[in-house]
Amino acid sequence: RDNPKKFKEAVQDSLRRHAAAINKLTEKKGMHFFDYGNAFLVECFRANAEIMQDDSGLAPEDGGKFRYDSYVQAIMGDVFSLGFGPFRWVCCSGDPADLATTDQIAADVFEELMAKSNEKARQQYMDNLKWIREAGKNKMVVGSEARILYSNCEGRSRLALEFNKAVRDGRLKGMVVLSRDHHDVSGTDSPYRETSNITDGSMFCADMAIQNVLGDAARGATWVSIHNGGGCGWGEVINGGFGMVLDGTADADRRCENMLHWDVCNGVSRRSWAGNDNAMMTIREEMAREAKLQVTMPTFAQQELLEKHCAKPPVAGCDLVLTNCNVATMGVGEGGWVGVPYGLIEDGVVGVKDGKVAFVGKRGEGDSDSVVAACENVKDLEGKLVTPGLIDCHTHVIYGGDRSKEWELKLGGASYEEVAKAGGGIVNTVKGTREATVEDLIEQASPRLESMLKEGVTTIEIKSGYGLEEKSERNMLLAAAGVEKKYKVKVQKTFLGAHAVPTEYKGRPDEYMTACIEMLEAIAKEGVIDCVDCFTESIGFTVEQTERLFSKAKEMGIRVRLHGDQLNDFGGGDLASKYDALSCDHCEYSGKDAIDKMSEKNVVAVLLPTANYFINETKMPEVEYMRTKTVDMAIATNCNPGSSPCCSILLVMNMACTRFKMSPEEALKGVTINAAKAIGLDSEIGSLEVGKRADICVWSASTPCELSYYMGLNLLSECYVDGVLRE
Repeated sequence: RDNPKKFKEAVQDSLRRHAAAINKLTEKKGMHFFDYGNAFLVECFRANAEIMQDDSGLAPEDGGKFRYDSYVQAIMGDVFSLGFGPFRWVCCSGDPADLATTDQIAADVFEELMAKSNEKARQQYMDNLKWIREAGKNKMVVGSEARILYSNCEGRSRLALEFNKAVRDGRLKGMVVLSRDHHDVSGTDSPYRETSNITDGSMFCADMAIQNVLGDAARGATWVSIHNGGGCGWGEVINGGFGMVLDGTADADRRCENMLHWDVCNGVSRRSWAGNDNAMMTIREEMAREAKLQVTMPTFAQQELLEKHCAKPPVAGCDLVLTNCNVATMGVGEGGWVGVPYGLIEDGVVGVKDGKVAFVGKRGEGDSDSVVAACENVKDLEGKLVTPGLIDCHTHVIYGGDRSKEWELKLGGASYEEVAKAGGGIVNTVKGTREATVEDLIEQASPRLESMLKEGVTTIEIKSGYGLEEKSERNMLLAAAGVEKKYKVKVQKTFLGAHAVPTEYKGRPDEYMTACIEMLEAIAKEGVIDCVDCFTESIGFTVEQTERLFSKAKEMGIRVRLHGDQLNDFGGGDLASKYDALSCDHCEYSGKDAIDKMSEKNVVAVLLPTANYFINETKMPEVEYMRTKTVDMAIATNCNPGSSPCCSILLVMNMACTRFKMSPEEALKGVTINAAKAIGLDSEIGSLEVGKRADICVWSASTPCELSYYMGLNLLSECYVDGVLRE
C-alpha cells in the first residue's frame, strides 16, 4: 500500500515466473492450459512474460496472439452464439418448496423445447435438463433459494412466462426475480473472456453492454446496471445487468416477452455480424419464430473474387534492398508493426523502387525473401538502425548579416522582448538580408545547411521574413528554391513577410499588413510559396491583422502556419484552429482551451526547445496536456540568427526530452511523421511505408532512443534521398 510501484514490480515478476512455469509444463509435460479469463494472459504480456505466439511485440488489441486460449475458447466453445447463457432466478418467498416448483417448471419447459430444437441447441437442453433435475438432490442452491440455468432466448421467455403464471395462480407463494450472470451472451464486452472468440476485430469494442442495458431498460426491466471491471479488472471489461420482478400480472407477461427477447438476440446478432456460423443460424431461427425481429445478415465476398481482384501484387525487382537492420518505420501498416513503439521491425528489410519505398517487413517473413532474391543491390547493414529521413519543419536558415553581438546584450541581462523593442531582434537582420543577392543568401546559409544535412535531414522548411519588402522576400524564397537544387534536400518554402514591422512602417502595422498581402499576391505567381506564416505576438502582429493575411491565403488556396503563444497567451492556438492551420509553433503559453481546439482540428504543435533555452524562457509548453489530448507534437531547430542559432536536429531531440519532458519516441516522431504533418507532406514522407518517398537514414545505433540520448555525437552512417545515396 505504501509503495504501489514496488508492489506492481513484484506482481509482474510473479507473473513472469508463472508464465515460465506454465510454458515449461505445456511444452515438456504436455499439460493443457487455458486462462479462466481474469486478464491473466494480458497482464503477463504487460509484464513482458513469454506468453505470445511470436516475438513481434504486438499487443492483443493490435493483432498479437496469445499462446493459450481463454476458457470461453477452450472449454465453453460457442454456446453464446447459440444464445445459451446463465439465466438466474430467485424465489422471494424464501421457501425451498417454491424453488422445487420452479425446478419442475424448468424441466417441463426444457423437455418440450428440446424435442423441437436443432441438434446443437438440443445438446445444450439435454445437459441443462440433467442439471436441473438433479439440482435439488445435490443441494445446488445459489444464494437465497435461487437457481442458475443455461438457457437460450426461447427458453428464457418461456420460463419467465411460466414462473409468472405460477405466481398468478398461487403455485408459488411469492414473487420471482429474474436476472442473469454478466458472463452471458449479450451483457458483457470482455476481449479476454466473454467476447474473446469474436474474431473479426470487434472483440475490443465496448458498445454491446451499453446497448443491452439501454434496450433492457426501454423494454421493461425493473432495474438495470452498468459496471466496469467485473471479473477482469477495471478498463478491461464492461458489464450490463438487469433485474425483472415477476408479480403475476399481465404487465409482467408483456415485459418478459419484450425484454428477454432483446436481451439475448442483441448478442447473437453481434456474433452473426462477426461471421459466426452458429450465431447466423440462431438469429435466422429467432427471426422465423418472432416476425417483429429483423436483423441485417452479413454478406460475404467470394474468396476467389478477393484473391483475383484484391491480392497484393508481388514486389518487382527493387533498385535497392537494405537488410539485417532494425527499422523504426514511425508509421502503421501491414507489416505487423501496428502499435509497436517507433513502429519498430527488428531484423527488418526495406526495399526501394523508383525512388519510393516498395517493401517494408521482417526478414524471413512474407515476401521479404523474394524481395531480397530479386534485387542485385542488397546491402547488409549488420544490425544498424534505419529510420525515415529527418525533417526540420521550422527554420529561418536563410538570412543576411550577423546577430552574435545581440547575443552578448542578452547575456548582459536584456530580454528577447526588450532587445526587439529597442530596435534589435528580427529587424536587425533586415539590413544584411536586403543588401544580399540570391547567390549571397545561398552562400551564407550553406554552412548551416550542410551541418543539418550531415545529421540526416532530408526535408527542411525554410521561411522568408528578413526582407520585409517584396524584392528581398522574393530573394529569400528564390534562395530557398536554390538550396533545393544545390543540395539533395527537399525544401518547403514558407512566406513569412509578416515576421515583424520594418522600420519604414514603424507605428503603422495595419499599413504594413496591407503591403504584406500585396507581396504575397505578387510572389505567389512565381511558384515559390508553399505556405504562409505570421508572427502573432505582442512584438509582432495582432490577431485581427493576422486574420487579414490568413483570409487572403485561404482565398488563394495556400495553407497557413502560425508563430503563436511564444511570449504570451495571445490566442495563437485558437487562431490556428480557426483557419485549419497546419501547425501552431512555439506554444509555450498556449492554454488548455487552445490545445483542446488544436486537438479537434488536428493542428500540429511545433515545439522549439533550443529557442526556449537560448532566450532563457522559464515557461514550458503544456506537453503532458498535449499528450493527453493526442495533439501531434513536432520539434525543429528554429535555426535563426536571434533566438536559436541551432544547426543540429539531434541536439533538438535531446533537448525536447530533457527540457520539455518528451519521450525519445515522441522526439523521433517530432522530426519524422509529425514534422511531415506540420508541413502538410505526411502522405509523402515522414515514415517508411510502401508508396512513400524513400528518404532513409542509416545509423550506427542499435536502438532508436540513442538518437535522442547523445549530445554532440552524430551516429549517421548513410543517408538516402528518393532512394539515392547522398554523398
